[in-house]
This record gives sequence, structure tokens and C-alpha cells, in this order.
Amino acid sequence: MTGRFIILLLAFSSACGTTRDSIDAARAGYSRQDGDCWDASVGPEGSGLTGADIHPEATEGWYDGVDQDCGGDDDYDQDGDGWILAEYEGLATLGIIGSGDLPSGDCWDALDDQPSDYTVVSSSFTDRQGRYLDWDQPGAADTYPGASDTWYDGVDQDCAGDDDFDQDGDGYASEAYPNRGGVFGDDCIDGTDIDDDNPAGSAAPDVHPDAPETWYDGTDQDCDDNDCDQDGDGYDVDGLGLGFCDVEECDDSDASINPDPHTEEVWYNGIDEDCDGDDGDQDDDGFWAEDYEQLVLAAGGEPLDVPVGYEGDCDDDDGSVNPGANETWYDGNDQDCDGINDYDQEYDGYDND
Repeated sequence: MTGRFIILLLAFSSACGTTRDSIDAARAGYSRQDGDCWDASVGPEGSGLTGADIHPEATEGWYDGVDQDCGGDDDYDQDGDGWILAEYEGLATLGIIGSGDLPSGDCWDALDDQPSDYTVVSSSFTDRQGRYLDWDQPGAADTYPGASDTWYDGVDQDCAGDDDFDQDGDGYASEAYPNRGGVFGDDCIDGTDIDDDNPAGSAAPDVHPDAPETWYDGTDQDCDDNDCDQDGDGYDVDGLGLGFCDVEECDDSDASINPDPHTEEVWYNGIDEDCDGDDGDQDDDGFWAEDYEQLVLAAGGEPLDVPVGYEGDCDDDDGSVNPGANETWYDGNDQDCDGINDYDQEYDGYDND
């Protein structure tokens, strides 16, 4: 008798349990057996929801603390990456164990609401070398603190707040990759795989359009495509002797001094304006004026070194008069600048009539 009673009691209890699980008090068309997680007719207090708004096929309204679709998700982590926005830190989801403990700092959580700051870069864009961009564009679930960041794809994956087109953080966008509008920046060394050459080993943040230029070292610190022409006259100089620059002129500190054919030479001033190595041979006969040093000093300059063997022109206005010329006797001119009386061809101290 006792055994039979127990069997009947167990059978009744089982039936009652099935009955309770099948109840749809919220009248949403779902029971707990169907996965309904809220089966009261009245919704959670303060939520503005009714019980019929909460069931497995309901549209989830994120960030209200209620798991409308009964998916078991933290309502403040829509992308499911384990991080929440700072504004929801510490907030729990009703009925979800462990919710409210997720770390904050996520910068993109809404799956269908990509922030304007993270608009993806068009795959039709090309980099500076003409290669089409093939970025594997990340989504919200790939974007959170500590994620691996791919630069120049338009998304700040690690939520560090960096400009995704300025890898070195110097305030200038890279000239190697275009931004969201297809526009290139003007930073020639930003940490990319196709930066300008950097033989000097300058740190990327120290190279940008407003950086001070270190001349002739092979690195264009101010990104103006010029490391060899300090005076800007169009002619280069290998100022450090490192071989990064050609030697095209003699003074790279003065734009008025260069080998341009139109550059005018000012004679006997100690300056080689046209960079031809000559400041004392005005008549171009191969010999410098014999009084060159005195003329330069009188002009307030510093005389250049006169090439050995090219000294002693006694008339630098006449190319036929110089120490290498043949003397024409008795014409009153000392063509060879030897100082001998032009009327004493015999060197006897007497003039010939």
C-alpha cells in the first residue's frame, strides 16, 4: 500500500511539473519549456515592457538591462566581445549571472551602428605605390581594448583613441595610405611598410612637415623631398660627405651662389658666385690677376686660394696678356708680364730705337 502510494505521488508530481512548464502566463505564445525567460504578464519594474515583450523571438532592445530575446547575453555587450562601453560600467542584466562585471572601455559595441570615426576605407583605394587596399575590415566584435590594431584601415581596433591614419602619433597623417576620403597625408615616415628611406635612423615621430631638417643625412625630416639643397637654389651638395647627395654647387648656404649659367660673377670679392672655381681670372686666359689678393682685401673680402701656376696676370682685362703669352716686342705692351722693358729685347738696359 505504501509503495503504491509513492508511485502514484511521483506520477502526479511529474504531471504537475509538466503542467507548470507549459504555462504561458505572459500570453506571448512561449512557455518556459520553449525557452521563455520571463513568463509573468507584467514586465520588469521600470522597464516599460510587458511580459509579452520578452520571449525567445523578441527583438532585443540593447542597453536597458533586460534580455528581451532570452538569449542569455549581457545586455550591455551587444557585440559579445567581453567589453562594455564606459557609460554602462557595473550595470547588470536582469537574470544573467555574472553580468555587471565586464570591463569597460569598448569604443564600438552596436553591431549596426558603426561610429562615424570608424568609417571603413574603400577597397577601391590604392596606396602610394598603386596597390589596391585589401583590408580585412573589422567589426564591432573585433574592436575592444587590447585588440590587435591594423593601421590605416579606418578602425581603431584597440580603442586607444589614436588616429588610425597617424601611426606614429605626431599629428600628421601618413602619405603612404589614404584616409576615408581617399586623401593622402603628408607624413613621409609614419611607421608604414612603404615609408621613405631613413638612412639617418630618425624616429618616426621626429619626421613630419614641421620637423627641423638635418641636411645631407639621407633622411628627409621635414618631408619636403629635399635633403640636399639647403639654400633652395635648385643645386645639391653632399654636405656631410656621406654620398646621399650629389655635388652640384660650391656653397649651399647662399642661394645667390650656384652654377646657373645666368649667375653673374662679381670679380675680386673673394666669392665664387658661379661656382666655376674662379674669382680672379676675369679675362679667362687661365691666369689670375697679379694683384688679386690686394683687390679682394680692398673690397672687404677674404681672398680665395689662387691655383698654383695661375698667378701673375698683369692685365686681367686682356686675354692676350698673361705670363704664358708670347711677347711682341716694341709695341709698348708687356704681353708675358715679365716686367721687362718692351724696347729692350736684348736685355742690355738700353732701349732700341
